[in-house]
Amino acid sequence: MAAGDCGGAVYMLDCRTANPSTPNVTGTQVAKHDDGVKGVRWIQFNNADYLATGGWDRKVRFWDLSSQTPVGEIAVQERVYSMDVKDNLLVVATAERMIHMIALTDPTKIYKTITSPLKWQTRVVSCFTDASGFAVGSIEGRCAIQYVEEKDTS
Repeated sequence: MAAGDCGGAVYMLDCRTANPSTPNVTGTQVAKHDDGVKGVRWIQFNNADYLATGGWDRKVRFWDLSSQTPVGEIAVQERVYSMDVKDNLLVVATAERMIHMIALTDPTKIYKTITSPLKWQTRVVSCFTDASGFAVGSIEGRCAIQYVEEKDTS
């Protein structure tokens, strides 16, 4: 289990080895951002497991958890508000209604950037099960469907 905090730290707790009878079990700090961490997702690429974190420091970082230095980093246009991953698709929603799509076959580059079709601040993104697109929701309670490729819209 992994979680980020408002100070920029990312903690991990291995539930297989944690003693549930011990009160106030805390995780081990495994990563750090320069500002609060809003998104934390487990990802796989090149047949290995990594942790992807997105922060208010306008960075998405990839960690292999064997060191506190990221193995990759992407600068996004604004503060990260939401992230989701499915197969080779990582979707990052930021402030100012920007949405970045990252192909995990090349995780250090943004594949495509769009502005949310919704009028108000983005609250959440959620990838389709087939990774062909995602749903986006805003603070006004509306949602929209977006596809990664135009050919999939019909």
